[in-house]
Amino acid sequence: MNPYPTDLAKAAAYWLTALQDDPENSEIVGGFRVWLGKSAAHAEAWNEILDTYEVLGEIGPSFRRKWSSSDLVQPKSNRGQWMLFSALAACVAVSFLLLIKPSNTPAFETEIGETLTTILSDGSEITLAPLTTLDVDFTDSERSISLSNGIAYFDVTTDKSRPFRVTAGSIRATALGTAFVISAREESRGSVAVHHGRVGVALDGAEDYAGILEDGDKLSLVGDAQFALSRVAANDIGAWTRGQLIANGHTFQEVIDFIQPYVSQKISLGDPDLAQRRITGVYDLKNPREALDAVAAGLGANLVFVSEEEILLTR
Repeated sequence: MNPYPTDLAKAAAYWLTALQDDPENSEIVGGFRVWLGKSAAHAEAWNEILDTYEVLGEIGPSFRRKWSSSDLVQPKSNRGQWMLFSALAACVAVSFLLLIKPSNTPAFETEIGETLTTILSDGSEITLAPLTTLDVDFTDSERSISLSNGIAYFDVTTDKSRPFRVTAGSIRATALGTAFVISAREESRGSVAVHHGRVGVALDGAEDYAGILEDGDKLSLVGDAQFALSRVAANDIGAWTRGQLIANGHTFQEVIDFIQPYVSQKISLGDPDLAQRRITGVYDLKNPREALDAVAAGLGANLVFVSEEEILLTR
């Protein structure tokens, strides 16, 4: 996953505050070093947030010397523009940090229409889709995530001494150095799709993997103990993290179910025959109402705003 500059600026402010609060915490320090070493862009964002906080008087020269990234090669940039940008990002990050103070057992939750990208203490990056809830439990021997509802994208930092496992309903996914999406919506039994790398998937509690997935593989739970394997274009996996819904022969019901968490009104089908109609297209989740209108138009359906609580699709 390639976060936008705003994500990098927020993440840099996050790590700065974390290091100020608990500079001797090995979990925090280790996670910070992993994050900092991900790319020159990460180091650039870190240097810029150091500049900003130093100007604001929030850090002194000793802090900067201790946590400097001068050993990394830095790309050239317009420092004046970045200083202004980082100062604004730092202000925004203050409230952001109150919700995700460093902890081995944080909980994350998103609201209707909200996505959240954050960095865990091991340097792994996660993005939550709207109406997603997950808990994190990191120990010295393993990294465990419990996804109780929703959809999440994971870009996992490799640590062979601590397996990274995500449980969603009856599914347990073990990352083997990878980026993948796991779903646990109420309307489905759950699925795992791999953007790149490898993921071992099993029923929760089972000793053996039901399958080891690679780039473009998707494994869906279709029965109490039955999986179905399918192929998906790797770039389509996690498209929602970029604000896109890519439908490739999906049913109308599947598309509606995906858009539902992005709008406050309940979406109902006035014509049951629409549910299994197939649709293909790319839709803008940043404007879910327009996306819904475009999806409906593709099948010759109409949107009827019944009330502030309900949208009806009918022909």
